[in-house]
Amino acid sequence: MMITNNRELYYRLLLAVWLLLCGYVLVVHLLNIPAGADAERTELFYLEMLILTFPLGYMAGLLVGAIFAVLPEVGIEIPLTVAQYGNVLLAWLVMTATGFFQWFVWLPKLFTWIKSIWNRKLNIRRS
Repeated sequence: MMITNNRELYYRLLLAVWLLLCGYVLVVHLLNIPAGADAERTELFYLEMLILTFPLGYMAGLLVGAIFAVLPEVGIEIPLTVAQYGNVLLAWLVMTATGFFQWFVWLPKLFTWIKSIWNRKLNIRRS
């Protein structure tokens, strides 16, 4: 596909950098998960993903955390290793998807919508 203008080039470059950063956070965290639970590393993972996916990623991360907190309460026991990796993988997937739609789908549509309203108001005033 041909890139037609500088705005599209910047958009694709920003998307590529953002996806690389999200992937980097996941890989670094998965490679550094210790045998035991390490709350500081998990908090750092969530903080990094929160920065990349703020503000809606915060709600997505809370949802995943709540799911993994509720499972033992309802009698579903998950082995520690599975819980650590599963929590990180699911949180990363949900937060990355939420951040992608937030930053690269909904926000551009919102700007387009605001721009169209602005242009209509300017055209009405000129008439």
